Amino acid sequence: MIGLSITIGGILKHLDIPNKKSFYNFYFIYIILIQKKVIMSEQIKLTEEEMKRFTDLQAEFHRSILAMGQMQLRGYMIDEEIQKLKSDETKLKDEHLELQKQEEALINEIQTKYGEGSLNPKTGVFTPTK
Repeated sequence: MIGLSITIGGILKHLDIPNKKSFYNFYFIYIILIQKKVIMSEQIKLTEEEMKRFTDLQAEFHRSILAMGQMQLRGYMIDEEIQKLKSDETKLKDEHLELQKQEEALINEIQTKYGEGSLNPKTGVFTPTK
């Protein structure tokens, strides 16, 4: 059996801990971490099957995240298309209203010139009302 003599001073110097109070604080935290199994003294290698399951699960997570991102992008693109359709619809409605105004103005012009009557738009023949 080898004799081991450890002094607090030697530990403080080795760990570069400035004083005994700091050492006791460090030691207290170290003991708590060991009890909570945060610091493990040995490493355990996972089996190939466990590693395969772990990497497969990670791959599925990545696939899922990618799919969600792609879906979100598709949603943005659809939203943009909807906004464009709404804008186009508004322009077409405005154009339609303008055409109605022009039609009404033309009818008023013809009625002022020829009086009351009916117009055959295919033949261009105006028939006055008697």
